[in-house]
Amino acid sequence: YDDGLQTTLERVAVNYVGVTINYRLTDQRLNEQGEIDKDGPITRNPWPAQIHDAKCAVSWIRANADNVDIFPVKINTDKIGVAGISAGRQLALMLGETSATSLFGPTDCENDASSSVQAVVSYAGLADVESAWGTKSNLVRPMYQKLLSLHTDDTLRNTNFDDLSNNTRELLLNTSPLNFSTMGSVPVRLIHAVNDKLSPPATSLCFYEGLDPAVRDRSLLWLNRGGHTFNSGVREHADAQMLNWFDKHLRNIDLPLLCSECEIPVPEDISCIAPED
Repeated sequence: YDDGLQTTLERVAVNYVGVTINYRLTDQRLNEQGEIDKDGPITRNPWPAQIHDAKCAVSWIRANADNVDIFPVKINTDKIGVAGISAGRQLALMLGETSATSLFGPTDCENDASSSVQAVVSYAGLADVESAWGTKSNLVRPMYQKLLSLHTDDTLRNTNFDDLSNNTRELLLNTSPLNFSTMGSVPVRLIHAVNDKLSPPATSLCFYEGLDPAVRDRSLLWLNRGGHTFNSGVREHADAQMLNWFDKHLRNIDLPLLCSECEIPVPEDISCIAPED
């Protein structure tokens, strides 16, 4: 990337305190006796453990904002933005969509400070489970099986969303940011590469179209290359778009976004219609 972009990122980023959070992963499985077993039928940390951890993390940041032993500068607890890529983007969106509600409110956080956020940026967001399921991706459906501890249901991978059992559909929708979009008003920017093979670009489009522009500020930016992990030198451009969004909604600085790697409007081959049989 060019030196001018790097200089801009460095200059803008110093106005923020960045925190990277940990959350429970779904990479371990248990057998029926509760013992770790790589072939076991149970996910050790199924959803909603992940959003519980994310909410606890935001609450912890807010409760410790004045602790000079943790943070070098005081944090403005009224101006917290979240961003995530891949799995983290779903948590960032869920934090935003349920920010003003008690949904997924964990009971085991260290404190009871608010877990609300004021701006969200989603990189490569798997933001709508129905459109993602409709792509019949051999990566997406197994991921949801792991997330929801549905390993033993081998029929899921070959079943259309509308043909799933009511219970399974409810479990899946419980992980989908779009399912909670009418509850939120937090400004959201979605950034997606048109050649993302893991997280279908249609999911970001479906989520974007499901947001009411009269209720919140929304933005959808397409990168013309980079794939799921924003390689090929476009990650820095994505980060510039993130900081631009945070500047606007956390610092009240609304500057034009120069996005030489973006495709606008929506590419013709991307549609919100989920392909089903």
